[in-house]
Amino acid sequence: METGFAVTAFLSLILNLILPEEEADEETPELTANELDDAADAEEWNRIHGKPQAMDGAAGTQGEAKV
Repeated sequence: METGFAVTAFLSLILNLILPEEEADEETPELTANELDDAADAEEWNRIHGKPQAMDGAAGTQGEAKV
């Protein structure tokens, strides 16, 4: 059983020296759900608190907050 561990350790050492390091992708922005849903969250809180909503660009009508 000790021979298997020695072979595995030797093989991993060789592969570690041969294989190049993985480069980190710095160009990909990290987005979280909080950042993506800010507009929808603000609209929902305005609806909850009864504040008037902004014009809806898709329908072209102004929404009404009903409590």
